[in-house]
Amino acid sequence: MYAIADRGPRDTTEVSGTFEVGAQYHFHMETQTCAVRPIENGQFDVYSSCQGTDAVQQTVAAALGLDNNKIDVTTRCWN
Repeated sequence: MYAIADRGPRDTTEVSGTFEVGAQYHFHMETQTCAVRPIENGQFDVYSSCQGTDAVQQTVAAALGLDNNKIDVTTRCWN
């Protein structure tokens, strides 16, 4: 084996295959999308389609290296 850096600029690697995910209990209920808007003082507004807003807040904060209180998460209520 050799490192990618050792390969020439015209070398390519093709990877193919299949991936299958079995049924999930809430799979039909929510698709995972979001929009993010930066606001003042290094904070962010996150508009998420997820029902678990606390998990979204913690994950976004961790990914950005921020405290949780810098992330405001809003989700739409479908009544």
